[in-house]
Amino acid sequence: MSGYHDLIELIAKRQMGILGKRNTMEIFGKAGLALDSEGKLDNDSAGYGELEALTITLHEKYGPVPIMGCKIPVARKAKELNLKLPPLFA
Repeated sequence: MSGYHDLIELIAKRQMGILGKRNTMEIFGKAGLALDSEGKLDNDSAGYGELEALTITLHEKYGPVPIMGCKIPVARKAKELNLKLPPLFA
């Protein structure tokens, strides 16, 4: 499991609180990521590309609010894991 997998799951759990479960599952599906009902990611090998695709899809559909809603915890976790974040998190 990659650190990006952990970041994507963190985003999923935050978005379930912001957008609701149904909308979160839908937007993750549009980004090519499958979640279970608890926000766990099916793809264990998800990396930077999947994270970037997800952030772009979220931003295109809902604007900056979903990104802002998880920016701080995602940035902290990325720093802890020494991972690069997509530009929308900058």
